[in-house]
Amino acid sequence: MSRPPQSMSKLIESSQFIIAGKVIDIKENPSGKSYERYIAYVLVDEYLKDSPSINDDTIKVYFAGKTMCPRQAYYELNTTVVSFLSKSETPNIFINRKGVYGLKTGSKRALRIYRKRVFEMLNILYIADDRERARRITDWSIECLKNKYLQTEGILELVKERKYLYNYDETLYKYSLIYPLSEPQKSKLRRLYFSSKNRYFYNVDYIDIIINEDDKEMISFLVKKIKQSNIKDSFYWTKYGDLLNVVANITEREDLLEISKEISKNIWASSDDEMIVYYKKYIEAL
Repeated sequence: MSRPPQSMSKLIESSQFIIAGKVIDIKENPSGKSYERYIAYVLVDEYLKDSPSINDDTIKVYFAGKTMCPRQAYYELNTTVVSFLSKSETPNIFINRKGVYGLKTGSKRALRIYRKRVFEMLNILYIADDRERARRITDWSIECLKNKYLQTEGILELVKERKYLYNYDETLYKYSLIYPLSEPQKSKLRRLYFSSKNRYFYNVDYIDIIINEDDKEMISFLVKKIKQSNIKDSFYWTKYGDLLNVVANITEREDLLEISKEISKNIWASSDDEMIVYYKKYIEAL
């Protein structure tokens, strides 16, 4: 069973140590448990949260190798990483927190920005006043959403886990806010949303937290995006189906709701060509 995505604040709170460094060696560990089949040797550049009591600038981390479900942290030689760690049962060897979400890889520029955001979040979590901490977390999330490397971190800090309300022929996806948005914050998010050129940026998790009642601007924007999308490309069917479901629900059009239900029912059972027929039918109805 896959793990739900983890926000940075949850990763920080659940980790004993956070390190930034470079993977300089990987060794097999055949006798280890399933999540201990390999050991990554990470040359530490910086401790972002605490540091273990070891007299070495290299940290050893267990990992499972490549896995599909649940996805685990996977280390590759000569990559730069930020790792969220805890002690394992073996002295001086560590494990990642929260599977794949406890390991961040990327370019030096991306990880430099990520490290900065980790430090910012660490400082925010020390704030004792609940309302001020919530305000600062929301502002932090908005700043993350402005950066292509950190959009996932931004949205995960803003919204609660997805709620599934399911019956035989309908799946409704709905996100709700963890912290209330002030009007200036909501305005910033809407401006950011409408100006984004990233097609994945209009996923439903973002829409749910900025939409207004009878939101004609949002409806017009989403309809335009749907009509412009190339449904034969690599856009994941589930994400596209979610978007169609949102438009059907906020417009309350019975014809779109009916097609959206058909998409939800058949999305895993039908071929790509069959799904394209449903999507074309929906687009022609708009």
